[in-house]
Amino acid sequence: MPWFYRLSIALLCSLLLACSHAPLLPVAQFTPLAQSELLTIHRGEHTLAFTARVESDGQTLRVVAISPTGQRLFSLTRVGDQLITEAGPWWPKFIPLDAVWRDFEISHAPLDAVLPAHWQRHKENGVTHWWYRGKKYAEVRHSAGKIELKRPEYGLSIEVLPE
Repeated sequence: MPWFYRLSIALLCSLLLACSHAPLLPVAQFTPLAQSELLTIHRGEHTLAFTARVESDGQTLRVVAISPTGQRLFSLTRVGDQLITEAGPWWPKFIPLDAVWRDFEISHAPLDAVLPAHWQRHKENGVTHWWYRGKKYAEVRHSAGKIELKRPEYGLSIEVLPE
């Protein structure tokens, strides 16, 4: 994998370090699914694109990310309260995959999901605003199968499209 691609991953995903307070929803709150998603992460002039395979049976939820060149970037598996993370050889070691998981949960959380203490969300003009301890955390917009997660504090946006 070219050094530029690896550096882009590091720069874009290092912003996810601040996600450590995101909610951990029970897997049962996610509907059963099996789909591939195309993800594009934007921050300033940097862009990173990859494919993720998402599968859930209501008890286990798995996300596997693959680079455009076919390299496995990471896998995340949630069974009950346990999150099992496995970084691929091209994933930067200093970027915690539990932070990636938390942004996945926010972008895919059902509207009727029960949130843990200190978390709030409200929907306004088609955008779901997430707040943690009174501080704005993220915005999520669902439109025609597309999901867009924005982290205004970090100038980060992630677009998720069904494949």
